[in-house]
Amino acid sequence: MKKILWLIILFLAFHSYSFGKGMYKISVNDLTLKNCERIEKFKMKFKGGQIVSLPTIPEDWTFNLNNWDVAEQPNWTGNLTAHIHVGADAVGAGLFRNYLLVSVGDLKGFELNLEIYVTNGDVVRKIRLTRKDVLLSPFSEKDKLVRPDLSWSCKKVKK
Repeated sequence: MKKILWLIILFLAFHSYSFGKGMYKISVNDLTLKNCERIEKFKMKFKGGQIVSLPTIPEDWTFNLNNWDVAEQPNWTGNLTAHIHVGADAVGAGLFRNYLLVSVGDLKGFELNLEIYVTNGDVVRKIRLTRKDVLLSPFSEKDKLVRPDLSWSCKKVKK
């Protein structure tokens, strides 16, 4: 089943979309989590682009992608949400390194708002990012979408 999913993802990554003038990898390289924090969900709204590939989908997460929000036509808006079902499924900051591929008509018109919810097991913290906080890198067919390290760590602090 996983092999079929990867084949579909790769097909979508290299499929030619008439909407987009350019394909870009989106990364959040400076996402810093505090000791024992891990990602439990995120919400992303975007405008002026379309998600064409999600190279990393953690096990036991639920993803919901709306690439064309009918209520917002004709602004090419959409959203992506994802969450865990149990705490053991939370992941580290590596999830957001080259975490999706977008087709963008006009890079200047591309907008993005990302809310990342992290927890240390007791407290949930929300991190808000906008288009200026993420890295958009041009994508070519020579690029490889590599699964990032999703691990996280927790160092016990003596009291």
